[in-house]
Amino acid sequence: MSGWWDEAERLGRAALYRARTTTVRLQMELRFRELLRRERKNDVAVIGLRRSGNHAIIEWLIADHLGPVLFLNEAYPATRPNRTRQREWNWRPGEKTGGLGAIVYNYEDQSLLTITMDSVGRQRLKWLGPAVGRFDLLILRDPFNMLASRLQWKRESLDRLRQVVGEWKIYAGEWLGDTATLHHKVPVSFNRWASDDAYRAELAQRLGLAPTDMGKARVSTYGGGSSFDGTAHDGQASQMKVLDRWQRFADDPRFRALVADAELHDLAERAFGLIPGTQALRP
Repeated sequence: MSGWWDEAERLGRAALYRARTTTVRLQMELRFRELLRRERKNDVAVIGLRRSGNHAIIEWLIADHLGPVLFLNEAYPATRPNRTRQREWNWRPGEKTGGLGAIVYNYEDQSLLTITMDSVGRQRLKWLGPAVGRFDLLILRDPFNMLASRLQWKRESLDRLRQVVGEWKIYAGEWLGDTATLHHKVPVSFNRWASDDAYRAELAQRLGLAPTDMGKARVSTYGGGSSFDGTAHDGQASQMKVLDRWQRFADDPRFRALVADAELHDLAERAFGLIPGTQALRP
């Protein structure tokens, strides 16, 4: 008798959980649609390969933006923006009235051609509506530190990382202006953003942000924070040695094989100048 009762109780709890989850999702969907009806100043697409500092820059954008910001994490191209890769989307700081300062959404490891397809633009307009300003922030981090962070992240095969090398070269070509795929492109150097106050101030002015730098010290929890430090330096992000990560892998044969690419080095030098010590990694 007790076994039957326990099973019925378990099924009842599961049904209650599903009902509550459905209710919460419905409330979130209604809230999302209400937010989209508000007037807003900017649409900001943050485009970058994983472990390129995308979420650090997003934290900075949200903290320094004038007006409340709706953030959609890891949007899929050509689909409803609230259907994100991880289904984690939110709004900050959550004001109940007034217009939106911006909608910020990010694309990670996505093809630039896919992002700029006409169908993607139509879907974006359909679900997000018009905005006064449009920015496609193309984030580029030097390949040595980006690849070191992805190796430390330990979530990808070497075959996948070899693909990433090719993808980085495509992103770098677009960032440098060799191609012109993105329609509202704002090239952003993560290396300079992380180390140069004047560079951040100039970028803030271009994007219409309040130049407070409030979000610079934050470590985003998305993606587990830093590959090396997690969120241990939240509030003191400047203490992280984000431009020296590659040195931890300088003698790692996997890393050396990934960066043994003359074109990769040439593009990196054009984008970031010669990074001291990386000459020894050239093939």
